[in-house]
Amino acid sequence: MAKESVDTKAPGNLALFILLTSKIARLNDGQDKILKLPQYVVKTILWTNALERWGVDKHVVEIVTPPSKQLASNFSNARKIIRLLHWTEPLGELYEVCRQHDFDVRRILAAPNGSKSYDARHVLRIISFFQLLLSTANDMSDDLACLGRIGAIPKSYQSQFEPISARLWFTGISLDIHALLHHLNGTYQKRHSLLSGAEKTQQARDDIKKLDWSLFMLRLQLIKLLADVIFCWCDVNPATPNADGLQTVSGLVSGVLSLFRLYVKASATL
Repeated sequence: MAKESVDTKAPGNLALFILLTSKIARLNDGQDKILKLPQYVVKTILWTNALERWGVDKHVVEIVTPPSKQLASNFSNARKIIRLLHWTEPLGELYEVCRQHDFDVRRILAAPNGSKSYDARHVLRIISFFQLLLSTANDMSDDLACLGRIGAIPKSYQSQFEPISARLWFTGISLDIHALLHHLNGTYQKRHSLLSGAEKTQQARDDIKKLDWSLFMLRLQLIKLLADVIFCWCDVNPATPNADGLQTVSGLVSGVLSLFRLYVKASATL
């Protein structure tokens, strides 16, 4: 009796896209980024007057512009609501770091092995500790601003905490860029070491390909962080010339790259 053949055919492009989207949509961060993309697509269309450029009747443009602005605003509110209580995540990581050091901050910040000098690895560990502190404070501030924005608490909380949140986010992004540049440098050094090796084994060639992909993703992350810096700088300095346009473009770039990275991460788990 012949054995039944098992269909091991890989899913088609559309099926794969739907599968990855469903995986991403289960995560709060995924929901946030899925909504961020249409939010900034709509804002970009409005900012560039794309409808007029596409030949849409002026009367139609006047009709669709107000609800389009409201749609973008609703996307923004939905994203903020999705991220409510997100501060519990960095706070949990912060608790684990403190627990590993017996809740002694001096041990976390001290140089390794009683040394008076700090190596790069320990500096990154300190930066990571402060990143968790900033992320926790930033997310808490975001929650208070969001709750004020939707009317759950006095409206004054929105105007009070949004500037604080912007400054905390800007500081956090600066630390993220510092850590990322260090990671980029280390990856470049590993690749250079493999390329200059005497023997080019198949394993070495495979490792170089993996490092090339890692470098590609790290560069995308750097571009995303730089876009976030531009966006956040306009929040910190509202008087920045053409702030609306800068935030629209940088928000779109950040949204596209963030969602792409999530799809890459999700595809690696299939």
